[in-house]
Amino acid sequence: MCGDANGDRWPDVLIANDGHVNWLLMNQHDGTFTEEAATRGIAYNEMGVVQANMGIALGDANGDGLFDILVTHLSTETHALWQQGPRGQFQDRTALSHVAASTWRGTGFGTTLSDLNNDGAQDLVVVNGGIKRIAIDPAPHGKANSDPFWNGFEQRNQIFSNDGTGVFTDRSADNLAFTGTAAVSRGLAMGDLDNDGGTDLVVTRIAASVKVYGNIAPRGHWLTLRVIDPALGGRDAYGAEVTIAVAGRRQTIWVNPSRSYLCSNDPRAHFGLGAANRVEAISVIWPDGNEEQFAGIAADQIVTLRKGSGQKAPSGAPAGSGK
Repeated sequence: MCGDANGDRWPDVLIANDGHVNWLLMNQHDGTFTEEAATRGIAYNEMGVVQANMGIALGDANGDGLFDILVTHLSTETHALWQQGPRGQFQDRTALSHVAASTWRGTGFGTTLSDLNNDGAQDLVVVNGGIKRIAIDPAPHGKANSDPFWNGFEQRNQIFSNDGTGVFTDRSADNLAFTGTAAVSRGLAMGDLDNDGGTDLVVTRIAASVKVYGNIAPRGHWLTLRVIDPALGGRDAYGAEVTIAVAGRRQTIWVNPSRSYLCSNDPRAHFGLGAANRVEAISVIWPDGNEEQFAGIAADQIVTLRKGSGQKAPSGAPAGSGK
């Protein structure tokens, strides 16, 4: 996972290693990187233990403008949430965030932090599938595959709602269309497939068909922003940071489609706005480190922002501050 971990506007690299310490390679601005995961708090979990890392979700779990990291693990372990703060430092908040207090556990692979109901808080989704046989999951909707070979490998997916402060509640039992069938799930891709303002989900499964899940949840207002660089042939600006000001607070999305596990996602920045029907201001930190500001716009639309069409941020303005 690539992202600016310390606010210097240069991309760093997080590598979640299966059964080994994580690596956080900090960009030295000269084409070289220094491994600093241990000193920055993300090499081990809070018990000083390494786990079987699989999928990575990047998002702002507690709404402080800094990205946090969720890594999925085995069913005999717990998925781990590292919250960033202060900038460039990470702390394991798995217990405090209630991520470990799930109704059931699975071996997680694909995962995302995405606002599913557009209330302004990024929810958590994990798709599960075993790597060795354990007790058969008594799924209420049965199994995805009738072949008994997969007995013990098939597990159910999970959905957690976020209260906006980084505390999650397992809502899996309320979403049985997504969580009620046991399968050997691996990839989870997210994106607004029908452009209706709701984040949809696509799940790949071993020995079973791909499943597409349309978002039919009651939702608040929303805004989706595509950021492109005309100088690069109009391509999506991977690595950009997009911040909006709405209803007295700020939200930030990191444009990086390569989240989850072996998946590419919708590169557009999707924001849930709750009851707000307008965004007051927008700022974009482009991959080259330059920041531009854009005027506020009405909610419930998809808008493309082009590099060079905004106002250059004043010198010395904090990253994403819009000031």
